[in-house]
Amino acid sequence: MKKKYILTDHFSQWQGLAPFTLTRPISALRIGLRTIQETWSDALETSVEIQTQAYLMDRTPVVEGLCVIINSAFLCVPDLVEKILALNPGESLYDHGVQVASCVDASASDTKEVELNGAEGWKMLSRPWEIFEWAGEQIERDFVALTKHQNSQVLPEHCVCIGPLDQLFIEDGAEVLSATFNTLNGPVYVGKNATVMEGSRVRGPFMMGEGSVLKMNAKIYGSTVLGPHCKVGGEVSNSVFQGYSNKGHDGYLGNSVIGYWCNLGADTNTSNLKNNYSSVKVYSYLEQDYVNSERQFVGTFMGDHCKTGINTMLNTGTVLGVNVNIVGGDFPPKFLPSFSWVNRQKVYTYRLDKAVDVAKAVMARRQCSMSDIDFSILNHLFETKQP
Repeated sequence: MKKKYILTDHFSQWQGLAPFTLTRPISALRIGLRTIQETWSDALETSVEIQTQAYLMDRTPVVEGLCVIINSAFLCVPDLVEKILALNPGESLYDHGVQVASCVDASASDTKEVELNGAEGWKMLSRPWEIFEWAGEQIERDFVALTKHQNSQVLPEHCVCIGPLDQLFIEDGAEVLSATFNTLNGPVYVGKNATVMEGSRVRGPFMMGEGSVLKMNAKIYGSTVLGPHCKVGGEVSNSVFQGYSNKGHDGYLGNSVIGYWCNLGADTNTSNLKNNYSSVKVYSYLEQDYVNSERQFVGTFMGDHCKTGINTMLNTGTVLGVNVNIVGGDFPPKFLPSFSWVNRQKVYTYRLDKAVDVAKAVMARRQCSMSDIDFSILNHLFETKQP
């Protein structure tokens, strides 16, 4: 009997990864260039369904026949895939007491559950800073998967590659102009129809998705990921852009994660290190309080549809919900709930109709439109006053 695979969100992990999971399931998050769902689908060589919070779904997967239910917070690695493929009906796989996967025969009335222990080295997402921390190793895996049996464009003569040339891959349709790539510490991948403008300097590990742009003289340090259709300039270090977001001008972004449809105004700067070099406290949606990240370097976590005005300063460990708009030059509060409009430390409510109008205009510029489920999600967050 053919198995159906379902990636399911466990509530505590889903909530712990907010603000990014406020608008999508865990499996739709990007750590490397591929989403978690895409990595599992590629590894299992079949489509994978998703189960998450009801307001995020337009349909619920039907558990029938033989199903393998996988904890979507676990990263897809070969050893784990091998063990999941070998699961028999009634068997469950655990890692340090956390359920990783279970094989369920919905047609059977009495299946005995057998617990199998996992292996060292498996990783489960539970905090947003793990997205940029684990980007480097995911870039390595994605680079291998996406370049297998593929040929890179020839590097133009006006560009320079420092390090192994086979660790630089330029997809068809991409344009690289008088840029410098450094592959000594990790691979560099330039996606289909992407553009790397003149003077850009890129150190791997780095991946940029389809249609993304590095502006002139951009300085990129690994491990950094630009999802599809992002425009990025200035200085960026160890950060992940989920997709369709812009940081088109000068300014520093480090140890940060940026959601979809965001725009960072000119000279927006993020602090990623406290002056006293102590570990950074970050607001957690799970605890609904600040928690000690036990990390020295933590920048900004920006949910979907956020905007910053020119010269915005974001403090160490800043967390922005969905549809947060910041204007004025001062430091805003370190945590801003969804639908906050901030002007010089004063926080107002961003009206839903105004926020939706702006979101539609931004999406239209990329030849995209807001779907019914997109609007339903924003409406839910506004009406339920989700932070």
